[in-house]
Amino acid sequence: MKTISIGLVFVVLFLSACSTSLQDSKEDINTEDFCGTSTQASCTIDADCKASGCSGQVCQSINEEERITTCEYRDCYNAGAYALSCACKEQKCSWA
Repeated sequence: MKTISIGLVFVVLFLSACSTSLQDSKEDINTEDFCGTSTQASCTIDADCKASGCSGQVCQSINEEERITTCEYRDCYNAGAYALSCACKEQKCSWA
């Protein structure tokens, strides 16, 4: 019984450490360097918004006409690298 308890304690501590590590790495990301744009169109849920533009750098409403942008890629357009997604934030489509 002691072996199971010690093993369980180890697993809980390990998972706790992993969770803290993931939170710390997300806090280290400087989202101010992200250079995507948002239309700030109205929304009620995340599914009302989508990424558009040639490099996926525009966050807009699914009800808006598709945004056309120049087809250039810049590292600062990579929302995933900044842990951002196009979402409905405060009832407006924006990167969050």
